[in-house]
Amino acid sequence: MSDILLEGCPSRPLSAYLKSLGVLRLVGEQMDSGVCGSWHDGCFVLSGSLSREELRRFFLEKYEPSPLVTPWNGGSGFYPGDNMSGILPLEQSTLPRLARYREVIAAVRHWPEFQELASLPLDKTKKRREEIRKENKNIFLRRCRAVLPECCLPWLDAAFSLRSDKAFFAPLLGTGGNEGRLEYANNFMQHVVGLFLHAAEDLQSAWLDAALFGVPVQNLPSSAVGQFDPGNAGGCNQSMGVYNDKTRCNPWDFLLMMEGTLLFAGTLVRRSPEDPAQASFPFSVSSLAAGFASSSLKDKGRGEIWLPLWSHPASLRELRHLFGEGRASLNRMQVQNGLDFARAVSTLGVDRGVEAFERYSVLERRGQSYVAMPSGRVCVTYRPEVTLLDPVVRSLRLHFNGKESDAPASLISARRRLSSAIFACTRNPDARHFQMVSRELAHLDALPGLPKMLVSPCFSLPAAWIDACDDGGPEVRLAAAMASLQQEGKLGAFRAHLAPVEPSDIQRWSETSDHYLPWRGSLLDGLGKILLRRLTLAKKYGVAPLKAGLELDPADLMFLLEGRLDMALFGDLLRAFSLVRFSRNFPERWKQPVQQKKLPYAFGMLKLLYSTIPPDAGLDASKLRPENRIVMLLQAGRMEEACSVASQRIRAAGSGGLYLPSSFTESVCVLDARAVPACLLVPVNTRKLLRHIRA
Repeated sequence: MSDILLEGCPSRPLSAYLKSLGVLRLVGEQMDSGVCGSWHDGCFVLSGSLSREELRRFFLEKYEPSPLVTPWNGGSGFYPGDNMSGILPLEQSTLPRLARYREVIAAVRHWPEFQELASLPLDKTKKRREEIRKENKNIFLRRCRAVLPECCLPWLDAAFSLRSDKAFFAPLLGTGGNEGRLEYANNFMQHVVGLFLHAAEDLQSAWLDAALFGVPVQNLPSSAVGQFDPGNAGGCNQSMGVYNDKTRCNPWDFLLMMEGTLLFAGTLVRRSPEDPAQASFPFSVSSLAAGFASSSLKDKGRGEIWLPLWSHPASLRELRHLFGEGRASLNRMQVQNGLDFARAVSTLGVDRGVEAFERYSVLERRGQSYVAMPSGRVCVTYRPEVTLLDPVVRSLRLHFNGKESDAPASLISARRRLSSAIFACTRNPDARHFQMVSRELAHLDALPGLPKMLVSPCFSLPAAWIDACDDGGPEVRLAAAMASLQQEGKLGAFRAHLAPVEPSDIQRWSETSDHYLPWRGSLLDGLGKILLRRLTLAKKYGVAPLKAGLELDPADLMFLLEGRLDMALFGDLLRAFSLVRFSRNFPERWKQPVQQKKLPYAFGMLKLLYSTIPPDAGLDASKLRPENRIVMLLQAGRMEEACSVASQRIRAAGSGGLYLPSSFTESVCVLDARAVPACLLVPVNTRKLLRHIRA
């Protein structure tokens, strides 16, 4: 078996990818059924018994073009006034390789509607032509499948799928084989005629070498290439000149490209018992405005196409199976959009043997024209941590209260940024990208008026989310510890202070919760207010206010106390982590502080009142209760008074061997009164705290 490297058939742009499939399909059907194809270093490799010269001779002498016709479209060549430069010479030709094409064209010509048009005088054909086309489009679609020769079926299946009441068109082929005024089948016929009936043999050969092997060639004819090759579509800045009003296309490129589309046969599927059948085309999903630099909220698209790349030789039969069953799945469901597809790729929800996917977004660009824009290559790698993103994606799809078209721009923008972060995380699921997702989720969750926008709050996150975000920095630890404050009981979860949800059920909105505390100003000011509210509610319900699922080493508080924390990151992580369903299985490394440092003595005394006192500490825990008064003194900047009150409470509790000075004037100079209440809200290990202030 010999390998032929087709340097002219790379995986980008889309036209070149389709050309590669077209070569394999035609050789496999018309020349050597044992031929195989694969991808190496971005180029297509043909493996089989053919030599390079035999491959050339096949296309130059034996290749029979597939009969592509679109009689349902205006401009298809069957209507008076259409461009006839392709269809008429085809009908009149005598080349044996065009016999099938002539047969199909003749069959369509004998339809009564076209017979009627042919019999009308010129002054009446224009109006009647439009009437026939509009009235009979669905009839023509069904008739094509019913009466045209079987050799037409691959093209018809690739162009559309039929339901009894509706036709679905493949995003790959525009709206039934046309793209605006560019009619694919008519252009295909024009290239067939130009290549096999008008071009000299030496020109045919030179163009073929350029198409297959990337050999430079000149004198290419002017022709539209459509959405498949955006860089060669013409217009401003689309070539080496400032403006290029003439697009040139190698006829072999166009023919082989269209031949490749015939492998993308669509079908009708039913995604649920209640839904009517919908069209499904291989590796085609809804558009996602994320994952590539030029994405925009205003993008209008026809969908995305994810094209597989594989390195092991695959036969045409195997390739037909791949594209026939090429539906990516996620959680036993067919993927719906580009974000689902990226997650499926990372969790092996795609066909085995595929090593990567070329992603193409069919978007409206250059006015109202569509282009198949390369949107990146995604490698198939098993990343189990990507499953952690499932609840975030569910939150992304929460229904808007009302029509989705009426959703405010703030919500649309937040969803788009979150989608982009999730997409990036599927490709590289490290701590930095999970933090990016957390931050965008927090921004979505913090939108004003969210209960009026979404039917329910964001979904809960698994406990493993914390570990996925852990980059070894103090922000993750402090946010996780604070967010773990009491998840059960009347006092409820810490999240109830950040969002208008039920304290006992954070998956339901609440209009009357007295836990929710919106604020303006800095995060430190807000945390101080939350501490006061929590102390008040705890006294009301008779429960411990600062019981938590996670306790840190007291030395970790120094980052917050000394202002060495990224407060924007800390605030976003705190809101995101408030959605986590906490467990006590946190990393062992968290038992040791990020940095060894001794707490200021005055702060240590204050913190003792806001911690759980162990029985063997030598202190009467009943006399060491958290007090609102101390927090209010701190908020007023009266640090010395706050420390004096704490000293009195510790002395009344038995002192426990602690040194209690008569004045705190000197020791409070190093403390930031605004940061201390926030530090009091972070749960720490009390035994380690006692060691700090007794040392």
